[in-house]
Amino acid sequence: MDPSSSMASQALDLLKKTYEVVDHPSTNSIISWGPDNKSFIIWDPQGFEKFLLPNIFPPRNLAVYASYLNCYGVLKVESETRMGICKR
Repeated sequence: MDPSSSMASQALDLLKKTYEVVDHPSTNSIISWGPDNKSFIIWDPQGFEKFLLPNIFPPRNLAVYASYLNCYGVLKVESETRMGICKR
């Protein structure tokens, strides 16, 4: 298998799983779409890391997850109360 096609497949899988978690109404207290629907906001980083991230990203580490997303053109924006992630 071509390594670049394997990496592309992994990237698509990560982005697809992220989309599904953000888009599911039952997760809105932890993570939801931003007001423009072009970003998502992690309202509860600890809950996200504990309950949702294991279904998306095996390392289960929010900082590493955000770094991986950044490799695929997704930016991280932080505030004192929440973490937002948006597409470049």
